[in-house]
Amino acid sequence: MKIHFFLENVSVFNPNVGVGAYLKGERFYVNMSATALLKTKRYEKESGIVTQATDKMQFFMGAGYHFPLNKNVTFTPFF
Repeated sequence: MKIHFFLENVSVFNPNVGVGAYLKGERFYVNMSATALLKTKRYEKESGIVTQATDKMQFFMGAGYHFPLNKNVTFTPFF
């Protein structure tokens, strides 16, 4: 017996939470963030086929430094 998941009108609560931090000095900055702290599952329908997707946690990090080239121009590389 097949269950036709998408033949019914289903309302689902699917939360997503993320956090981040930013530290800034006079000549530098550093940032970090994480997304999808809550592992959730979604069911979607593509071309009549039911698919499942899972949100996984991701981490991001960046930093930069301000190099003053002259009075009016600052070079700021980041990674």
